[in-house]
Amino acid sequence: MVLIVFVAILLQIRQDYYHPLIDLVLSATILLALFSAVQTFISSRRVKIGLEETGTQYVEGEPLNIALNVSTLKFSPNFRIKISRRILQTGETKRIKLSGRDHNDKNQIIIENLSPGTYALDIDHAVFVGFFRLLYIFRKIKNSTSFIVYPRPEEFDYKKIPVFKQNGDGITQMQKGDDYSEVYEVREFMDGDDIKYLHQALTAKYNKNMVKVGSKSERVIYIYYLDDDLSFEQMVGHLRKIIYLCQNKKIKENNSFCFVRYRNNWKILISNSQLFKFIDQVYKDYER
Repeated sequence: MVLIVFVAILLQIRQDYYHPLIDLVLSATILLALFSAVQTFISSRRVKIGLEETGTQYVEGEPLNIALNVSTLKFSPNFRIKISRRILQTGETKRIKLSGRDHNDKNQIIIENLSPGTYALDIDHAVFVGFFRLLYIFRKIKNSTSFIVYPRPEEFDYKKIPVFKQNGDGITQMQKGDDYSEVYEVREFMDGDDIKYLHQALTAKYNKNMVKVGSKSERVIYIYYLDDDLSFEQMVGHLRKIIYLCQNKKIKENNSFCFVRYRNNWKILISNSQLFKFIDQVYKDYER
């Protein structure tokens, strides 16, 4: 627009006060504009736009980093790129506009506050604006990437859910043993007891030696039931608790794990890989 106004002013001046210098300026301006238009057109044909994930595992509430890599001719105009991108989330579709500057920059696209789900990030098209804003070129860009946003762990009283205990002989009740990570009982000191297991607080309270008795080493298995008719939002709420349960430090230290009953099948979740594989399967089931 500025260039057109400039040329119009020169033509008006040339009509009222002719001077050879005006023709020279007009010719140079038109040649420069044509060169800019041709260069912008060629560059827009040769441009390559790619999306590249810079993160590994995304959790809701954390920023998502996507690298926007743009490459074109070495001597290209410093055009701007406007990108419309579509996010396909589990259960809904969102459309947001992005913009990038300088064709040789590696722009970081930061998307925040995404709820848990499976996403596809697509570039629909790009708009190239050449020198002097003289030429606008629209191009379809076919490029996409996908990623998963996992729920954030949510603390809850996991001791209220069903459990059973297991040792090498199968399911068992708590028994006396030599594992002092969980005390079986506290009783009065007897001959042969190890003084290092003296219970200081109760000894002072009852004014007699009280000693801790260890338990038999066993594994606690937590059982988590998931209803079949849960909506995706309700399921995410349960997944937050399951993640907290499976990643709980105390549970891991006691060599415990959880069983999840999901769609009439039992899933055993001991490691993080099993946990996130289970969540991926849940997401896929809700996409169908």
